[in-house]
Amino acid sequence: NMKSAPLPGAEKMILEALLIEELRPLAWEVLDESDIFSSPQATAVQLACLEAFGDEAPSGPVSEWLGQLGNEEVESLLGDLALQRERPIGVVPIREQDVIGAMNILVQKRRQILLKRQRLEGKFEGEGVRDFTERWRQLKDAGRDA
Repeated sequence: NMKSAPLPGAEKMILEALLIEELRPLAWEVLDESDIFSSPQATAVQLACLEAFGDEAPSGPVSEWLGQLGNEEVESLLGDLALQRERPIGVVPIREQDVIGAMNILVQKRRQILLKRQRLEGKFEGEGVRDFTERWRQLKDAGRDA
C-alpha cells in the first residue's frame, strides 16, 4: 500500500506543487528526471503523470485532470494531498523557491546514491581514493547548505 510509508519532505513538496497550477510546470520538470524519487508513492505519481500527459503539464484545476491518470492509488494520494492543502489551518503556502529548494535536495540525493553505487562497483580505482573522499566531502557540504 502506497500510503504506509511517509513521504520524504522534498518529494512531498514536489507532489504538492503539482496541485498548484502556477507551480505545476516547475514540478513537472522534476517528473522528467529519472531516478529522482526514492519513495514508491512519488515514483508511482511520476509514472502515472508522464504516461497520461507526457512532457506537458496539464493546465486547470486538479479536479479536471486527476481522473485522467488512470491509477486509483495515485489519484487518491494526490486527492488527499489536495484536501490537506485546502484546509487553511496550518497550511503554509508553497513558493517557487521552495520547489526549487526541494528539486536541489532531490538532485543532491540522487548524486550521492550514484556516487555510492560507483564506489561499491569499484569504479574509482583510477581516480585514487583521496579524490573520491574529497568529492564525497564536497557533496556532503553542499547537501548541508540546502
